[in-house]
Amino acid sequence: MVINTMAFGGDLTNVNLDTTIATVTLIRDQVMGPIMIMTRTLTDCLAQKLYQARVDDVVLLPFYGAALIAQTKQRLWVYSRLTQPKVVTREHDYSLHVEGHQRVGEWQIDEKNYLVTKHGQQIQLTPKEFQLLMYLVNNRGQVLSRDQLVNGVWGYDLLETSRIVDIHISHLRDKLEDDSQHPVHLLTVRGFGYKLV
Repeated sequence: MVINTMAFGGDLTNVNLDTTIATVTLIRDQVMGPIMIMTRTLTDCLAQKLYQARVDDVVLLPFYGAALIAQTKQRLWVYSRLTQPKVVTREHDYSLHVEGHQRVGEWQIDEKNYLVTKHGQQIQLTPKEFQLLMYLVNNRGQVLSRDQLVNGVWGYDLLETSRIVDIHISHLRDKLEDDSQHPVHLLTVRGFGYKLV
């Protein structure tokens, strides 16, 4: 059963973190909508645990109402695009020259419809995973530091949370690479960051 809805966690300073992580992990496969967690502080360890549980976004308290509403609407819009019926196009129909379509090896990326396929099969990515993939695609061949990726995808500096990038790269490798332990396209450049080839 898939629930097309929005899920919000409470203020993490008032609830048990392990309970929240367990709850998010249980509902993630059933909720085809953004999961956003609110907290007063965000440490590297907390961010890592939340993103490993596949939380879409962390809202730092106090927040501004209008900004939160806009952020929530944007997340819902992205998910609504992901849940629209898709027609899987045969691999040879994709071209590097078609506007809005990119190809990386066996991956076909439809930017306009937030769709990624591999060998003709749709790959389910979270909005952040898709944004990270597109940032890498748009900077293909360049070595990008974790800070560059955080700024480019999340749009702001996250102190001590470069592990967020590592976690999301790991998720992308698990979903897209044939062998996530020996990636062909999502490469680690030791001491510098990542690059897509």
